[in-house]
Amino acid sequence: MNKFKWPLMAALLAVLMAASVVYAQVLPKNPVDWLIAKRITNSGTSTLAGIVTTGSDVTVGGDLAVTGDLTSGAVNVIGEVLTIAGQNFVYDTLGVTETLNVTGTTTLAGATSASSLELSDNLTMTGAIIANTVTATDVTTVDDVTAGDDLIVTDDATIGGDLVANTATITGTAQAADVTATDDLVVGDDATIGGLLTLTPATLITVTEAMTTFAATGAIQPIAAASAVGIDDLGTPATGSLMILVNTGAQTVTISETASIVSAGNVAVGAGDTAVYAYVGTKWYQIGPLGNN
Repeated sequence: MNKFKWPLMAALLAVLMAASVVYAQVLPKNPVDWLIAKRITNSGTSTLAGIVTTGSDVTVGGDLAVTGDLTSGAVNVIGEVLTIAGQNFVYDTLGVTETLNVTGTTTLAGATSASSLELSDNLTMTGAIIANTVTATDVTTVDDVTAGDDLIVTDDATIGGDLVANTATITGTAQAADVTATDDLVVGDDATIGGLLTLTPATLITVTEAMTTFAATGAIQPIAAASAVGIDDLGTPATGSLMILVNTGAQTVTISETASIVSAGNVAVGAGDTAVYAYVGTKWYQIGPLGNN
């Protein structure tokens, strides 16, 4: 039996050596050129230079940097930065405690939560976005977008749910179920509103003869006076501003026609009356008749 043992082992060893040569030619020379795994868990910082594909979750206690594509289940980064240079396809939840920076197209089926969300390409979401600051070229979601601070979209924003932001700047077309901006909403292209446009009335201004500067704080500006008064200055807001004066008091406030207020003579805004002005260039223009109520 022993006379067959050594030739058999030698033949088996030769087969294994030949297979290893072929396998080495198939695999990439750099072991981090790609990675396929069921789950990635690391308590420190991870840097992956190629494509990352996992069947389950990626959890990194520090920073995660992927210079290629990322396809995964849930991604949880407890560190400061998640940087992905390629395409990003996450089919569950993406959670980053600080900055998410993606230079390729991002497709997410779950929710995205990050302090700062920066994308140089497109963002397609079927879940919600919750971030402090959102910056992207195109934003498309079927759920909500909530930015605790600024939302900056340099092209179109199509949001199937609600948009809530402190300041929203969209240079393309904006579509959303509800838009709530606690500060400024800037749309560089078209804004289509299918429902009611709700403007919050500003704080009441009590007009007096001694008033030297009138500064409206909202598009709907309530005014009142203790006695009949007249003013000849409505302030100097940004050009394009629209102001609706609503006299909620019992006394008449007369808006005098001046070099900076263009109207059909002096406008006496009595109790319950309204007057609408638009600021173009350096002048206020009355754009409708007095609402004599």
